Amino acid sequence: MFGKSSLPPLILSVVMQLCTPAQVPKPVISAIVNAASYATGPIAPGEMVVVFGNAFGPTQLVNLQLDSQGNIATTLAGIQLLFDGVPAPLIYVSPLQIAAMVPYSISGKIVTQVQVVRSGLSSNVLPKAVALTAPGIFSADASGKGQAAITNSDGSVNSSANPATPGSYITMYLTGEGQTDPPGSNGMIATGIANVQAKVSVRMAGQMAQLLYAGSAPGNVNGFAQINVVIPVDIPYGGSLPLLVQIGDASTQAEITVAVAGPLAPVPNAPTGLTLSATSTNQIRVTWTLADTLATRFHIERQSGGFGPFAEVAIVTAPTILFNDSDVAPGTDYQYRVRAENDYGYSQYSTVTRISVPALQIAPPTNLQAAALTPNLVIVSWNSGNTNATSLLLERRTGAGGIYSQISTLSNTATSYQDPAVSANTTYTYRMRSQTNVSLSGYSNEIAVTTPGAPLPPAPNLTATAISASQIRLSWTSTTTSILRFRIERRIAGGQYAEVSQPSPTSISFDDLGLIAATSYFYKIRVETASGISEYSNEVTMTTLQTILAAPTNLQANSSSSSEVNLTWTNNTTIATAIRVEYLPGGSTTFIDIGAAVTMTATGISKLQPNTTYSFRVRAQNAAGYSPYSNIVTTITLPVKRTVFLIHGTGQDHTSMQGLSGSLTAPTGVDPARFQVDYQFDFSECADVDFCSANCSITTGAQKLAKYITDSKPPGDIILIGFSLGGLIARDMMANNWLGVLSGRKVAALITLGTPNVGYPYTSIDRLRYCTQIIQSMDGNWRSQQSQNSVVTSTYLSTLNNSQWPTIAYPGMNGVWFAASGRSCSNPYRRVDTTTGCRDSNKYSDGVVCNDSASYNIIAPAASKPTRYFQDPSQMYVHSSGGLGGVGSALILCGNLGGVNNPPLSDPPPGPLRSEIIEVINALR
Repeated sequence: MFGKSSLPPLILSVVMQLCTPAQVPKPVISAIVNAASYATGPIAPGEMVVVFGNAFGPTQLVNLQLDSQGNIATTLAGIQLLFDGVPAPLIYVSPLQIAAMVPYSISGKIVTQVQVVRSGLSSNVLPKAVALTAPGIFSADASGKGQAAITNSDGSVNSSANPATPGSYITMYLTGEGQTDPPGSNGMIATGIANVQAKVSVRMAGQMAQLLYAGSAPGNVNGFAQINVVIPVDIPYGGSLPLLVQIGDASTQAEITVAVAGPLAPVPNAPTGLTLSATSTNQIRVTWTLADTLATRFHIERQSGGFGPFAEVAIVTAPTILFNDSDVAPGTDYQYRVRAENDYGYSQYSTVTRISVPALQIAPPTNLQAAALTPNLVIVSWNSGNTNATSLLLERRTGAGGIYSQISTLSNTATSYQDPAVSANTTYTYRMRSQTNVSLSGYSNEIAVTTPGAPLPPAPNLTATAISASQIRLSWTSTTTSILRFRIERRIAGGQYAEVSQPSPTSISFDDLGLIAATSYFYKIRVETASGISEYSNEVTMTTLQTILAAPTNLQANSSSSSEVNLTWTNNTTIATAIRVEYLPGGSTTFIDIGAAVTMTATGISKLQPNTTYSFRVRAQNAAGYSPYSNIVTTITLPVKRTVFLIHGTGQDHTSMQGLSGSLTAPTGVDPARFQVDYQFDFSECADVDFCSANCSITTGAQKLAKYITDSKPPGDIILIGFSLGGLIARDMMANNWLGVLSGRKVAALITLGTPNVGYPYTSIDRLRYCTQIIQSMDGNWRSQQSQNSVVTSTYLSTLNNSQWPTIAYPGMNGVWFAASGRSCSNPYRRVDTTTGCRDSNKYSDGVVCNDSASYNIIAPAASKPTRYFQDPSQMYVHSSGGLGGVGSALILCGNLGGVNNPPLSDPPPGPLRSEIIEVINALR
């Protein structure tokens, strides 16, 4: 009874009979019905439906196919049926019909949108109501009526020739049962039992039958259900008995039957004597005669206009044999038929009877009158006592030989009409008639009137201004004298003009209030005098302002220089007259309005402070006010670029600095937004080997360097990096303030690399190779003396040991000092050698620069003393740990490059040293 069953041949034949292929050119959905009952009502989740229309599928019917998971495929021959975009499992497709299983995903919805897609081409979208259940029983002949598709308990097909016996059970097949437990899945073939969730009841010939099972039909697709039910053992009659299944709140279709063994049930005979009478223009009385006493109810069906199918319009309960049909139209033909019903079935139909509903009798208006009030206005009046009319039609002709044309359709209660579309000194004739939905009356009397020909005043000149979202101000000028009043008319787009005000004769403006925001209004004005009303003025159009302007969005800021920021945003309103810009400097708490933007979507902000944080916001503006603010963006202006000047040493010219310049300006070098590099200063006339000009000294070099920097016009502070002699030149320039005009500028750092160690002791070979004046000023023979207390130094080098070295810096940079060593002692492993005068604790230094400079660091901050080695294997370079970017920091490089008699530091310097230089410069603030 509950075992697995495949789709019976009878049911398969029913499904296969549901279409007749045909070819049509365009995919269109016309209807969706229950595949079993052909009911057009709501559909349920999982229900098998048939979709009717055109151009759905291929020229031949294509049956269902299984996908790789064994489920019924949702695409056949390039066709899909979508419910709210979800593809439905397809039973078959053809040109005019598609059979499918409604996806369970429509559960809980009120309406679902249905659409056919064929090879990428979409049909119209058809809305379809959704219900929890919408049951329909499959019939044996696929008509949706008559013998149901049923198998008896022995598996044979139920029919009048093979009826079921009382007390046995039958299996019927249906769809639209709704969701099951466990829930059904789209297109899945049922392999077990899933009970219908909603309450199920079955009646046969009005008698309740015992329900055995209601749920999935194993071996068939989910949504194709079966019900096993017992034929009541005490059912008194047999034959084709009415079968009704209720699932939830919905019932299966009428006129579906089951064959039961037993004496034939008593079915009523067809009613006789069908009589129709029109009791009014909107009611027909239908009566009939009882053929017997078996009927319990009567079904009245009607056909309208003499064509189309009959439709049931009423069911009355016996013994009533009367029905008053009030849903009829005057002047229309109708046909009626009646049949009886009881619990055992329907009678045949009665004979068909025809009747015509009389048309309404309507009369035209009477006593039509007309009067010309002004050259441009005629008043037409009439009497209208005909209540049958739905509206009145007014016609007019011009002159004696003119042709009538309709000028207005009026309410059936109207009694007058003002005709402003007339000209002065012209004869017009009017007539009227009444109408209903189906007929027209004859014409009324005709009435002729001639408008006066007096000259009319000139028309005013009108202008308009939008004041707010609900107010428009009209202004006008007029040359007319002896004015009685002005007459202002207004309309909206697509509407008719209507008078809205009659300003006084001295008025020159009018405020139209209570209008709708962002709406266009049209105006015109006339002036009225004793001689008549002028022609209309020019027509003006004005749109009220938006209630609230839409705020700009997506505000973005980009710092393009040290003093300028570029802003962009999205403008979300078309009626703004300006975009206002506000900014908030860092540290402030109040935004400042800095004026209107250059355009409606972008602007540039200039004259800002460098390296400063600013916040910005914008808002739209028009005459009505301001929009809300946009988002706030924050950006920092770029700093003023500092210039790094590279100063070469002895035995070099400016090209010796080119390699270091390349390292500093490379992508891994200093920040190009903050620094620029200049290596063109050249002092080779005093520093080059085998050449020396007449005027060479450290001071003349410092003066030349000061002039070069001044002529270069650096935009901001300067940073000096000097090699050996270059470091001394830079120090001299600072100590003596040779820069002059740049005295307001800061020297952010002074870095001296190497030492002027052309040789200690100074020899005649050195004199031949290097500039004598430079060598003498740098000479300090630290090794020629045997006592530390009698060290001989040059006059210039002695100045390195006084308090100027740690204290003299350019204005605002107190305590910045830098030093670098010469060659190491002759015995590099002796820390303090009182015999040779090597007093330096650094084995790579001769002592004068590193230890002595550090020991004289009396005024400079303690953090600037050399306290840690730079991390290179030989520990040749030492720098301060006091913070690379702050005032008072120092880079001290002590050492040589691997030998006692090696030349000064070369360019480019070793990799670790370059990295240290870049680190120091980038750390400056």
